[in-house]
Amino acid sequence: MPGATYVGDSKLLGLWIFLDDVAISQVLLKFADKKPVRISFKEFSRVVSFLKDFSRGNSYQFESLAPDSTKISIALLESNRVMLHWEEARIVLLPLDFMLALNVLFAIEKKLEKMIQRRNERKQLLRQGNLLEFLYQWSGFLVYAFLAMVDFGLLVAVFFHSQLVTPLLGLTIFLGVWLFIFQPEWSFRLVPAIKSYLNEELLADISHLKSSQKNVGIVIMLILLLVFYIYFGWEFVSMVISFFKGSQSL
Repeated sequence: MPGATYVGDSKLLGLWIFLDDVAISQVLLKFADKKPVRISFKEFSRVVSFLKDFSRGNSYQFESLAPDSTKISIALLESNRVMLHWEEARIVLLPLDFMLALNVLFAIEKKLEKMIQRRNERKQLLRQGNLLEFLYQWSGFLVYAFLAMVDFGLLVAVFFHSQLVTPLLGLTIFLGVWLFIFQPEWSFRLVPAIKSYLNEELLADISHLKSSQKNVGIVIMLILLLVFYIYFGWEFVSMVISFFKGSQSL
C-alpha cells in the first residue's frame, strides 16, 4: 500500500494491517476486496482488548466515544461458531480459529506499539538537529568566534592606533581563559579538530597552493612586518633582540 508500511496480516480474518508513514499513530486496515479503513492506534488497541474480553466471556458489545470509530460487533452463534462484523467485512470462525486470529492481532498490536515508539524517538532526534537546537548548543561558540574576529581586528588596528594595545591584550587574555580554563562543551570538539588540521592538513593545503597564491601570502606577511616596524620603529626590534638574548642567557 503506497504511503504505508506493512505490519502483519491474518489470513483467517482476511485482514492486512499497515502503519501510515506520515501520521505516525494511524493504522490502516485492509480487508479483502474492501477499501482500506484508517483508525488510530489507540482505537485499534481498544478493538483488540474488546476481542480479548469477548474470548473470556466478559464483553459482548463494543462502544467507542469517537464518532468516526471503527464499527465492530461479535456474537456466538447456536452452531458454536463466532460471527464477527468488522466494518464491511462479515466473518464466521470456529472458536479455535477465532483464538488463533486473536493471537495474531495481539502480536500485531505489540509490533505496532514498538514501531510507533521508534518513530517517535527518531522524530525527537530529528527535532534536536533543527536550527534552534543548533543555535542553542553552539551559541557559546558563535559568541566566541565573533569575539575572536574582533580580537583579530584589534590586532590589525593596533598597528595604527597604539592605544588599542590594552583592549587587545584584555580581550586576548579573556578568550584564552574562556577556552583553556573554563573549557566549554564545544571546545572538546573544536580544539581537537583544529589541532588535527594544524598537525596534518595545514602543510598539505599549503603545498597544494599555486605559486601565485603562495607569493601573495608572503607579500602580505612582509607588508605586515614592514608596517609593524615602521610604526613601532627600532625600539620594537631592540625589544625582540633583548628578549632573545635574555632567553639564551637563561
